Amino acid sequence: MTSPLTLLVVCLLMPSFGDSLQDIKPEITVEGSPNIVAIVDFHLDTDSDGNCIDLSRTGIDSLMALKWANEILDKNTPRTTGLLLYDSCGSLTRSLKIVGQLINTQGCSNCTEIVGLITFTKEGIQTKLSEIIRPFGIVHVGISQGSHTTVSSDLSLTVAAGSIWKSKAVVRILEENHWQHIDAFAINSPLASTELELLLTIAFSNDICVRRLQYTDNSSTLVNLSSDVVVIFVSGHDNIEELLSRLTSDRSKSFLIVGDSNIDLVTSELGNNTYLLKEQSPVVQNIQQYLANEFSIINNSKPILAEFLKSLPYCEYDIVFNHTVCNKSMIQYWTSRLNDRTFHNALTAYYNIFRLISLKETFSCSGYDFTKCLKAVSFVTLSAHQTPAGNPFRTHDLTDGNFLEQVPVIVTQGPSMSSEVFRIVNNSIIYTTGNFSTINNIQSSLCDESCYKCGECYRPEEEIKPSAIVKNGDIIFTAGFPVYKDSKYGSHCMELSTEGILMAQSFIYAIDTVKDKYPSKNMLPKVSIGALVYDTCGGKTLDSAHIGSNSNCPLTFFSGKNNNTISGSLLSDIRYSTAIHLPRSGPMTSELASFTISNFGLSLSQETYDVYLKDLSSLLKSLNWTYVSIAYSDYFSKMNSVNKHISDMRSDGICISDEIFFQNTINTIDTVASKVVNSSLKSGAIILLTTHDDTIKLMEHLRAKNFSFENVNFIFFAWNALSNLPKGSVVIRPRSLSDPSLKQELKTLSVIENGYYRGPVTENVNHWWIKYHERRHKCHMSIKDNTIHPNSCSNQPTFSEDDIDMTVPGLIVEYVDIMVAMVDELYKTKCPSLSGPCEEFMSSDDLADYIKSSVPGFTFTDGSNKISFTADGSLKMPLEVSNIQLSSEIMIATISEEHAVTMSTNQIVAYDSNNSPVVIQHQCSGWCPSCHQCQTNTAQNIDYYYKSGDIDLFGLFPIHSMGAKIGICDLLALKDGTEYLTEAFLYAINTVTSRYPYLLQGISIGTLIVDTCSSEDTVQQSIANFESCFASFPSSSGKMISPMSVPSYLLYSNISTADDLSASIQRHGKFVMSHSTDFKNKETIMGTLQYSYARSEVTTIVNFLSEMKWTYVSVVGSSELLYTWKMHQFEELAAKNNICINTVHSVSDSSTAKSAVDAISSGPINMNVVILFLSVEDIKMFFGSKILSKVHIIGDTNIAWNGFNTNIQIPLGTIVVDRSNKINSDLKTYLDTLNSQTISRYENPWLKKFQTGRENCKLSQSQSCSLPNDIMLQSSKVVMETDIILHGLHNRLTKLCGQQTTMCKLLETEGLSLHMEDFRNISFSYQQDQIVLYTTDAYIGAYQIQNFQENKMVKVGDWTNNTLSLSKEIIRAYSNGGLVQKDLPLSRCIGTCLCTNINNTAEGTEMPEPYQDPDMIFYSSSAKFNSKLWTIIVLAIAGGGVGASMLFIVYVIYKTCIGCLNKRYIGLGILLLLSITALYLSVLPFLFTPSEMGCTARYLLPGISYALVYATCLAKLMSLRSYKLIGLGGEISNLNQFLTVTFVSGVQIAISVQYVALKGPFMETRIMSDETMYACKFDKDVFVMYLIYDMLLIVMCSLYALTVRKEKKNMGEAIFILISSWINIVLWTAWVAVTFIISHDYVELTICTGILACATVVVLTVFVPKLHKISKLKYDVKKNGVQNGGYKIDTEFMFERPHTLPGGFRSSYNMSPQKTNPKSISTFDSSMSY
Repeated sequence: MTSPLTLLVVCLLMPSFGDSLQDIKPEITVEGSPNIVAIVDFHLDTDSDGNCIDLSRTGIDSLMALKWANEILDKNTPRTTGLLLYDSCGSLTRSLKIVGQLINTQGCSNCTEIVGLITFTKEGIQTKLSEIIRPFGIVHVGISQGSHTTVSSDLSLTVAAGSIWKSKAVVRILEENHWQHIDAFAINSPLASTELELLLTIAFSNDICVRRLQYTDNSSTLVNLSSDVVVIFVSGHDNIEELLSRLTSDRSKSFLIVGDSNIDLVTSELGNNTYLLKEQSPVVQNIQQYLANEFSIINNSKPILAEFLKSLPYCEYDIVFNHTVCNKSMIQYWTSRLNDRTFHNALTAYYNIFRLISLKETFSCSGYDFTKCLKAVSFVTLSAHQTPAGNPFRTHDLTDGNFLEQVPVIVTQGPSMSSEVFRIVNNSIIYTTGNFSTINNIQSSLCDESCYKCGECYRPEEEIKPSAIVKNGDIIFTAGFPVYKDSKYGSHCMELSTEGILMAQSFIYAIDTVKDKYPSKNMLPKVSIGALVYDTCGGKTLDSAHIGSNSNCPLTFFSGKNNNTISGSLLSDIRYSTAIHLPRSGPMTSELASFTISNFGLSLSQETYDVYLKDLSSLLKSLNWTYVSIAYSDYFSKMNSVNKHISDMRSDGICISDEIFFQNTINTIDTVASKVVNSSLKSGAIILLTTHDDTIKLMEHLRAKNFSFENVNFIFFAWNALSNLPKGSVVIRPRSLSDPSLKQELKTLSVIENGYYRGPVTENVNHWWIKYHERRHKCHMSIKDNTIHPNSCSNQPTFSEDDIDMTVPGLIVEYVDIMVAMVDELYKTKCPSLSGPCEEFMSSDDLADYIKSSVPGFTFTDGSNKISFTADGSLKMPLEVSNIQLSSEIMIATISEEHAVTMSTNQIVAYDSNNSPVVIQHQCSGWCPSCHQCQTNTAQNIDYYYKSGDIDLFGLFPIHSMGAKIGICDLLALKDGTEYLTEAFLYAINTVTSRYPYLLQGISIGTLIVDTCSSEDTVQQSIANFESCFASFPSSSGKMISPMSVPSYLLYSNISTADDLSASIQRHGKFVMSHSTDFKNKETIMGTLQYSYARSEVTTIVNFLSEMKWTYVSVVGSSELLYTWKMHQFEELAAKNNICINTVHSVSDSSTAKSAVDAISSGPINMNVVILFLSVEDIKMFFGSKILSKVHIIGDTNIAWNGFNTNIQIPLGTIVVDRSNKINSDLKTYLDTLNSQTISRYENPWLKKFQTGRENCKLSQSQSCSLPNDIMLQSSKVVMETDIILHGLHNRLTKLCGQQTTMCKLLETEGLSLHMEDFRNISFSYQQDQIVLYTTDAYIGAYQIQNFQENKMVKVGDWTNNTLSLSKEIIRAYSNGGLVQKDLPLSRCIGTCLCTNINNTAEGTEMPEPYQDPDMIFYSSSAKFNSKLWTIIVLAIAGGGVGASMLFIVYVIYKTCIGCLNKRYIGLGILLLLSITALYLSVLPFLFTPSEMGCTARYLLPGISYALVYATCLAKLMSLRSYKLIGLGGEISNLNQFLTVTFVSGVQIAISVQYVALKGPFMETRIMSDETMYACKFDKDVFVMYLIYDMLLIVMCSLYALTVRKEKKNMGEAIFILISSWINIVLWTAWVAVTFIISHDYVELTICTGILACATVVVLTVFVPKLHKISKLKYDVKKNGVQNGGYKIDTEFMFERPHTLPGGFRSSYNMSPQKTNPKSISTFDSSMSY
């Protein structure tokens, strides 16, 4: 029914509107009937005069959509629907006037029939207009930028402009990449703000922290960003180019831009840190053709469109034709905008009204007044996916008043849609092929300790306000449960918790049913029991939920919709806790009897683990499991009660093999999981005293590592029992005694009328349950809600059976039962009449104290049901023990409240590798180190030495040779030199304190050396016996060594057996360093070190080759991995240093060695250097095959070359690159003192035996008596290996114990055994060398370069700290006959070479001249013009310079002949021009291919020509200065000037002659491929040194010119020479510098360029200005007939004459009294030099 007030307003408006607003015309009119009117913000505002301003492109888009819809729909109908488009300009007043004008029909003979109104303006305006037109039966369709859900009611349809799918897509992206903490803001656009608000709501429900920022137009928006990820909403903004370039300028952040069609219009590059998100645009068919047709006739009759087109950069207004002209780009631009939600929404609005017009008969309407229809009018939405024809449209009915169609969302990187990263369809991310890795480059965004204030996360208002469930009663029990989950980001809470909702409902159920549950007890007759449930999220308490008080109603709580007050008395409070978050107390709860409840118990105290740990010990003893491991979370490991129970377990005979700690500062989850796996090998029973979260991490990690869970029983408890426990697990949890109907109650709760949830008993509304149900099932309770869930909720149950864990709900029911029973006793005592709460009972001040005091020991019994508390206030709980078996969970035992274990007939099983059940008795069957138990302890016959310490190192050495049987040894192993090896081991350990004072302070290091008898089987037996405690090795003091005290083994064994033995030791969980093989394996400690050394070795060799200019080599390497790696490194580094590798050969046996030698010997004759990366054995094979006439460079190998071994035959002249400090000098000094009379300083029991054995052996003249040749090297390696082990041990102790100087408890529990990570980042000084481990790019080690000369090694260089120091002069090369060669051989690529490491092509393809001799370029011809492009250009320039110089000479001679200069001395000028000509010509030798004369001229001509030029300039400057000194009237000898030039330039001539005599000849010829090749021996270093004298001359000229710069004589040429000289200094500096740094291929061009530039500068700066002045000279000097003092005067004469001369007279020209004329003309002219 129409509101009377509304009708009154309309009636008042109509007369005034009808008269005063006839001038408001529609912007677009389409004639027809009936009419649809659209009021749209084509402009956004009005000025003070009421004119519309700020054109809205979004509004224009809607205009085009409505016009298009009108045209396309009318094509298929017989009538023409009218369309009137008005501009509201964002003004309510203007909009109301337009409506009033339209509906005012007074006195109207031809009125417009309005059937529908479309509005696209501010929401306030839309609401007013809808109210006005409703009484007239006009349909209103509003396009709302503040809505994301299209809804309808009566004659009104609200079309959502916002997109829910973009906001949902953002949340999906955040979840996919684990971005849990972001910043977000929206620009000043209603649509962007709507989408941001929607994101905040969805993100909150998905536990994502979003901080909302306020957008400002300046850059301050980004000042306080705290997250690495920023989401910016820009929908509805016309142009975002400049905006994004400013907002995304911070490259340290990642930006996700959420927009609409404006995304398609971005053209600028935004960087890889910016991602653009938009909906996939609905396709509008033929829109481009429609626009082209439409705008072909645009003129001034449609001003709104003309105004829009003028605002575009693609259109211009043509004044002549008075219309707007646009190019094709405009059509493309607007097409991309119209394929958007804006167009789609306008089309939806028009189509709905048009549909009603077409179906008015279907709805049984009276005319076009849709308020009088007999059937309900319905609306539809248009699908985003239309038919190709565009009409008829695909539609969707509005179900329950609203509809949301899923639209794909696209994410791109950069401006082009071709750079799509992925798209989101049906909430699934589909990555684009080829761009999968792009999104992974974005940083993670997590809230940690470095976050700003995590509490600033967005939270909806209704969630912030504390709420409670209030049920009043005479007495009230309170309960606090985590209804909302704790936020990861601070005090705010996140989504509703399943467990919290179940707890709240269980509490209400228990309160409602307790009295009926025990009818025989008649509990609390006439007393009503109330409940107050509050949320504990974020640590809230009952005090937090309390929102108001007054004298009459002291306690007020918000119950979801209203405030409720508490009228009864509060008795007790129960709150849920976890091992991580314990409930806090407040003033209100501290007065009550406060209990804590969790899934593992109920207690007055906060620790409820005692019952479990007591029962656990009983269970283990019943099972006879006496050997277990325990994994602790940090929380449990710090509890005194837990530690006490663990200690009691040990006292009861239960051995704990391992204690594994989750300590985040020390152990990662990977480390913990590894320890659990290792522990399972010792004891298969693993107790998990871990939190729920830690348990999840551990199980997930074990499964990720494919841990099989074979023969293992994990023991879980109620608080960490997961839903998917591994097979064989044992679970201990409370045995439920609760009402069995509770679970059924929780399962069947459903929606009832009015959308509220109630159980069958309780009458109170659980408002949390409503919200939870909506969010879980993605539905909404009211169809009028602007909700993110499009479906209405049904009556389906909220939870499934799998969701409900009855542990805590059962305890809650028992808590209520026992509390009510306790209060019932007090009530019946205080109120014996039982007629209701008496005053004595209700006024009792100590009611809470009564409960507190009554709880300990209280027992409530009802038949078989017994509930009681322990003496410390914990609820006694019978426990049940279950075993997870393949088919189901099987109960194994029950444990009573008195800790009595009752076993069932079932057994606890684990599962073997075949997945078959097995029963395992977890007992210690052998050596149990942690229990310090050993079942047998038998002394062994094997020889050993043991000196005890806090920590013991175990060394395995071959003291004796192998005997006939395992464990039986033979004679001493003299061939191995074991006395030196063992002495080195003892030396390293006993001197560690003096050598490294910082190591292991306060901890003693012991030593155990065991004889291996040179037998693999004996070693295996020794290790197994020791680790199992079958073998004992007592020290002299009687102390027995334990495997627990041994962190590492040092193994000295035969190479063939070393790997097997190392693996055997590692199987016992011990670290081993294998002396024989570790250096070859990159994965080992010594291997890592060896590869670091190898990197330095290769660098040394490359630096040496570069220094020697040996750039053409072959490489030979062993097939072992280390040497192969060296060759690969050498190839890469050689290529970077322009070293050409001719061939690469691998040696594995004698045949491959011979093949390599043969191939190299038949190789290029100019390749004379061979690099050898060979093992000792391969070196012998290589040189045993054939001695090449090459220089051999041997890389570092397992030989100490400075103590040269004559058993290895290498050619004279061989270069050896050997690591310095291979031999430990301190150890060598000590070992050299050992002789037959020496007793070991370190109590080595075998030293004397070996010395005696060698003396006896020598008497028998046996060859095996001598020490091995490399014994000093091997002994030094033992010391280095021991030092590294000790540093790793120090690293481990520091990590576990800090700076503690004794063995800490954590070290005992974690174990001493070393791991690879203990050696990370170790760096220490060793023998003036720095050992650095696990730094891949470190250059460590020092190397010495030695030359084998006459059977001795001669040191010729060092490489230290990446710097090479070399003495080339002492390096010697030898012929095959052993004679010293006069010169070292060249090894350079000449002509055409094939390099395997540079520019590789297909096999057999030759590379043209890739790397030749760096100082020579060879040509196949001699003295022929080199017709390259640059030589032609140089020749042309030089010819031009010579021609110009000759023309200048001719011109000067001409001027002299005509009398202008005949009295001047022009000799120096002519000489300077000739010198410049010579300088130009000096480039000619560089333009021809090499010849002896040409190569010589390359040196001679430039130097002499430069000298002549600068000598002449210097003479001219000297003459000018002489005139200044001698005064006027004096003369300078012309002969002296000429001689000066001769002697100054003669110095350079003398240098040149001497240079040619000493350095010649300058051409070299070589035969290459039967062809003679020619090259000039041209060394750019020597060439520049040769020109030093010329450099001196130019510097002298530059400085000398400064002293005469103000002289005006000789036409002011002093300043010209000054300029020329300084420019030449710059040119010289440039071309000399370029010559040194440029490739040799361009050196000749650089020199020629420098010559031409210098010559040209002199011509341009000296001669061109002077010749210009000469051309202006207009006087002549006559010999006959002196007129006016001998002068023929011209008033334009520009030469400055002398001011005073002796005597004189005044000329008629010189009118100044300050000047005089010379007495004779000869004195004036002839003394001046040209």
